[in-house]
Amino acid sequence: MLGQIEFNGIRSYDDFNFVISDIKIGEPTPNTIFASVPFQNGVYDFSAIGGEITYSTRTIQVTFLLNKYEVFQERINSIYSIFKNKLYSDTFKPLKVSWLDGTFSARVSSISDINLLEEDRTIEVIFIAQPFRTFEEYEGTDIWDNFNFETDYVQYNSYDVEDKKEIVLYNLSSIRANPYIICNASGMSLIYKNKEYVLQGGSNKPIRLEKGKNTITVKGTGNITFLWKREVI
Repeated sequence: MLGQIEFNGIRSYDDFNFVISDIKIGEPTPNTIFASVPFQNGVYDFSAIGGEITYSTRTIQVTFLLNKYEVFQERINSIYSIFKNKLYSDTFKPLKVSWLDGTFSARVSSISDINLLEEDRTIEVIFIAQPFRTFEEYEGTDIWDNFNFETDYVQYNSYDVEDKKEIVLYNLSSIRANPYIICNASGMSLIYKNKEYVLQGGSNKPIRLEKGKNTITVKGTGNITFLWKREVI
């Protein structure tokens, strides 16, 4: 199958036979906060005052080549109108590019006009997207068909605990992660960064995992599961 995008319930190739002829995925830039002090050289950098760097939105520009076998201008104009109205949304929605893992959160900024007299009839769609691309599976999910030996890491996300257990989790996101921690029993707790958190039976979100290696000690008896999705630039 040719590459396509999926957005707001439509698939560009499967539903409209529009071929992607070009795509440019812009990079988000860090939000910088500098403050200068009179009579001192340089500046103070407060960009990570909240604990980590934040990022601006990104631009995703997609150029589509319309079906070259369609010769009736009225039908082309009709298909273009349907396509355009389907793409516009009032909120950010998942944008999937078929050859990339995960989805962007995006909305359409603009859609170009179409010149029906041109031989190569193209339209350009510009999306404004949030800075991170979110993977569709939780970290630790057994998905060998999609496993990337260069970027992925084999790890478990569910553990049976009896009395006490040390767990190591790797957060491969570009930012800290705030996992759902699911316990099947009450009376469990975890120690992270020298602080103990009491967990309720069910879902908890008391900690944020740092990028990279995280060591957690779980106390109690029962099953504990950590659920979070990778977010990358």
